[in-house]
Amino acid sequence: MPNAYHPSRCCVLVASCDAYRDLWTPFFDAFFRHWPDCPFPIYLLYNNAAVPIPRVRPIATGTDVSWSTNLKKGLEQIKEEFVLLFLEDLFLTSPVNTARIEQLVAWSIEHSADCTKLLPIPPPDRPENEIVGGVSPGSLYRVSTVLTLWKRTVLDALLVGGENAWEFEHSGSLRSDRFSRFYAAHNRNFTFVNGVIRGKWCPGALRFLRQLGIQTDATARPELSKIEQIYFRIKIWRYSGLQLLPARHRRLIRGLLTQSAKL
Repeated sequence: MPNAYHPSRCCVLVASCDAYRDLWTPFFDAFFRHWPDCPFPIYLLYNNAAVPIPRVRPIATGTDVSWSTNLKKGLEQIKEEFVLLFLEDLFLTSPVNTARIEQLVAWSIEHSADCTKLLPIPPPDRPENEIVGGVSPGSLYRVSTVLTLWKRTVLDALLVGGENAWEFEHSGSLRSDRFSRFYAAHNRNFTFVNGVIRGKWCPGALRFLRQLGIQTDATARPELSKIEQIYFRIKIWRYSGLQLLPARHRRLIRGLLTQSAKL
């Protein structure tokens, strides 16, 4: 059966670089604490400063050029057909249901999905089945870097060197419209805390990780100021507001808001 599921057809890929190496130990502490039976090979992208971590296969990308350039170089060294993409600043906070993740991976392989978001952010906009729905071309944030299962060749095709992760989500969503098999899970399959924004610790996330007993190096990077925290909360509220609009208008309104912010 050509589309038969097997764990070796999928891998976990943590997209990172040496500038974030202080996050690797706490990230994998949280990862293996909450997903000890992860059945997939696990890769970590880095530039030159390798840090040995049990069960993790490092992939060197050389000089840090950009998030997208690093990721494209890393994908060249991966043989698995499907890639579950993680970011190193998203720390798991509760146990992962491995059977449910394998069900989603198996379905994606069987149906040759181009992309399956394992978080409903935003939710799917057309029905498919009881575990996933379709994400139509033109949808806002159709492309996501957050806990998304990618067909490796499609992810590589959408990446443009020089883009950061936020630019990839925005411009990559436009480029993704030529691919039809985009899906999103109906249920939230991972819970996590976003520990770092724009290179700075989120104070609340830092406190939460310490409460979990996860050791972090708070001296390696500054914390967000109160004004910066308010700014990012406003961005989250704006995103939530966009979800209340008809799906076909969201990209247009987001573009107008982005342009006005630059004026």
